[in-house]
Amino acid sequence: MSKGKYLFIILFLLLLVSPVAAKTYTQNTNVTYTLGCSELINCNATQYNLTLISPEGIVLVDNEPTTISNSYISYSLNTTQTSINGGYYVYILGEDGYTTEDTFLITPTGTILSSGVSIGYGLLMIMVFLSMVLLFIGALKTDELQDRLGFFAFSYILAIPLLFISWRLANNYLYTTPFLPEILYFLWILSMILFFPFILGMFIYLYLKVFNQNSMDNLMDIGYTEGEAKQRLNKK
Repeated sequence: MSKGKYLFIILFLLLLVSPVAAKTYTQNTNVTYTLGCSELINCNATQYNLTLISPEGIVLVDNEPTTISNSYISYSLNTTQTSINGGYYVYILGEDGYTTEDTFLITPTGTILSSGVSIGYGLLMIMVFLSMVLLFIGALKTDELQDRLGFFAFSYILAIPLLFISWRLANNYLYTTPFLPEILYFLWILSMILFFPFILGMFIYLYLKVFNQNSMDNLMDIGYTEGEAKQRLNKK
C-alpha cells in the first residue's frame, strides 16, 4: 500500500479522536444544562445569569437567569437551541461580578468517540481495506478468469460495509468536516445501487467467455486452427 494511502488512514483516525468534553448532549433534544457549585468561581452569589453562544457564534441565550439549587445551577435549553452540532460556549455571570466560563458539546448521538474506540474502529477499517487490496492484487495476478472475477466480486462486497462504517463514523463524529458525511453517504448508496448490475454483468461476461471458449473448441475439433476459429467467432 502506498504512503499516500497510509497517510489518509492516519489522518482519518486523528479526526475520529475527539477532544474530551465535560458535558455532551444529544442534538435536537430538550437539555438541562448544569454547572456544579465547585465549578463556579464564586458559589456564594444568590443570582447567576447565563449567556450561551452556538458553534456558529450566534448568541442563543443572552444573560438569562438560571435556576439555583444547593449544589449546582441549571438552565433548560429547547430543541431549537440544540439543533447545531459542535462546541457551545457558556458564560455565567454572578451578581457579585464574577464570570465563569464553560463549554459543552452537542453531537448527533450525545456521545463522543474516545481514543480507544477510535483506534478499534480504525483497526477494523484497516483490516477490511487491506483485505480489499489483497483481493484486488490477487485478481490482477491470477490467469484464471473465474478466479479473477471472484476476487473482484469479493473486493467490491468488502467496499460496501467499509463505506457504510466510514459514513456512520463521519456522520456521528466528524460533523464539523465539510461535506465528508455527504460524500461518504453518496458513495455508499452508489455502491449499493451498482452492486446487482455489477454481479449480473460479471455473470453475463463469464457466461459469454465460457460460451465462446466452447464454440472455439468445437470449431477446432472439426479441423479449424485456433486462429481460424477466433476469426470465425469474431465475424459472428
